[in-house]
Amino acid sequence: YEDALDRLATAGRLFPCRRSRKDLASIASAPHGLDGGAPYPASFRPASLDPGWLEALRRMERPDAALRFRVDDRPVLWHDRVFGAREERVDRTVGDFVLKRRDGLYAYQLAVVVDDLAMGIDEVVRGADLLDSTARQIQLYEALGGTPPDWAHVPVVVNAAGEKLSKRDGGRTLRALRDSGVHPEAVVGELAASLGLLDRPDPCRPGDLVRDFTWEKVKKEPSVMP
Repeated sequence: YEDALDRLATAGRLFPCRRSRKDLASIASAPHGLDGGAPYPASFRPASLDPGWLEALRRMERPDAALRFRVDDRPVLWHDRVFGAREERVDRTVGDFVLKRRDGLYAYQLAVVVDDLAMGIDEVVRGADLLDSTARQIQLYEALGGTPPDWAHVPVVVNAAGEKLSKRDGGRTLRALRDSGVHPEAVVGELAASLGLLDRPDPCRPGDLVRDFTWEKVKKEPSVMP
């Protein structure tokens, strides 16, 4: 991760952010972006940086800045195998985003791109709740000299209130289904039907679905589990 940060800093795509919560709250009246808050404004970027700024920050016992990625002010275009053609202006929806927090933790956006580049990942299938991260990650892939993978975002399972199932909120677990006598084939059939791969939730094995699988069958809408 540090190597990636070095490369981004050398390319002028990384800068330290010392803005306080109060500073960020001051832009709350601006149009809200994807994350529910206003995009980080380009006016908050430092006017200039000393050549050794990143190393100086690393030498500090308690770094006083987060590290943000300087986004491009252009549309990001990509094709999703489920949601089709997509376009986003990251500078207008999110703005410059954090890659390393002030407390030293690396942000998800940096970690997932660096990990996938290191492993040579060329296809990503994940939940549609991460669709809004894609344009940011594409900019990171390109800034690091990598080729973005093919993307497919599948709908998630939600409860009656429209919230994604989670352990924290007491969502149903596979263990609970198993302990109540539900067979694995029944779970697979329910999931396949919820995705649009079966007309009815008939019990089946994953291998039974492979022959007739196409991305065109996959629904965009989330599935509701009471």
